[in-house]
Amino acid sequence: MKAIITGLTAAALTAGAMPAAGAQDVKASGIFKDTDQIYDLCVAKDAASVKLCETYLMGVYDGIIYFEDLDQIDDAVCVPSGSKPQILRDAFVAYVDAKPERRKYSAVSIAYNAFYTASFNACKDG
Repeated sequence: MKAIITGLTAAALTAGAMPAAGAQDVKASGIFKDTDQIYDLCVAKDAASVKLCETYLMGVYDGIIYFEDLDQIDDAVCVPSGSKPQILRDAFVAYVDAKPERRKYSAVSIAYNAFYTASFNACKDG
């Protein structure tokens, strides 16, 4: 499943070329999960839903790092060493809560913006 998510993430990231100040928002359609689908998993009370949320967001993060490694994007993000997947979930939920009007866009583009906005670029300086 992770291979499928990572593959779809790579395709989504390629389609939504990411400029320096944050990703362009990509409308959710076709294969893209919309933000509400992932948000609902992230704020659910059951552990299985939260795990699905975190797995999806880790796939997005892996895709971002992949494109950074290929020098395809300039301003990728990095989580601090030793972080747990919850840091990605917290960033995503906080971003969506602060910008509910963006829920119509794909979860991939919103996750990228959330991670970028959270400013956990700890790996950039080291």
